[in-house]
Amino acid sequence: MGLNPLVTTTSGHAFAGAWLIDEKLPILCNDDPQDIRKRVDNRDLVLFETTLITNASPVTFEQAKDHARN
Repeated sequence: MGLNPLVTTTSGHAFAGAWLIDEKLPILCNDDPQDIRKRVDNRDLVLFETTLITNASPVTFEQAKDHARN
């Protein structure tokens, strides 16, 4: 299984992520936030807040994932 990374964007921000299963989106750009949320909730992919894990007081990966989910 290869790593299939992805970047999701919201208004003025972006989150990094990767598939946790051997999958990828069937299209290059998906503008359906409910589809992405469903895949995160099903644990098919993971998204995380990159700015929180790279600042002077980094948070845990779990906290970065929680921030991206909310």
